[in-house]
Amino acid sequence: MFGHPVERVEIGNGKGCCKLQSRWEESVEAARSLELAKREAVLRLIVAACAGKAATLRWHELSGKKRFSDFGWKKSNDRKQAFDLALRLNDGDEVGAGLLLAWLQRRAEKLVEEEWPHIHKLAFALLEHRSLTGDQLSAILNALPQGSESS
Repeated sequence: MFGHPVERVEIGNGKGCCKLQSRWEESVEAARSLELAKREAVLRLIVAACAGKAATLRWHELSGKKRFSDFGWKKSNDRKQAFDLALRLNDGDEVGAGLLLAWLQRRAEKLVEEEWPHIHKLAFALLEHRSLTGDQLSAILNALPQGSESS
C-alpha cells in the first residue's frame, strides 16, 4: 500500500477483485509526518540554493539584457549542493534528480518574481550598509506590504 499499513485484505466473492483496507496508526502517522517535514525542508534548501540564479535571471530580464548564460551556475557550489540533495531524494537516480532540480529551479524563479520588491529593497539596503542585523532585515521586509511593486 505504498507505505500505508494494511489493516485487512479481502478477495471479492468470485468477482476477481481485491480490496485493501488501511489506516494510519498514530505512531505511523507521526513518523510519516516527520519524514514529510524532512523532505519538505530538503526541497526548501534546494529552492534556496536556486534562488541566486533565479534572482540573476530576473535582474537580466528587467534590465533588458537579451541573453543570460548559466555557465557560472552550472559550476557553482549552490548547483552542486542542490543537485546532490535532489539526487538523495531520488535514491541516486540522476534523471529524476535532474527533473526535480528543474522543477525546483522554476519554483525559485516564481518565488523571486513574487518577492522581487523585497529582494530589490534588501539588495539596496545591503549596498548601503554592507551588513544588516536581523532586526534591520525584519524592518525592511515589514515596511513593504504584500504584493507591492518597487522600482
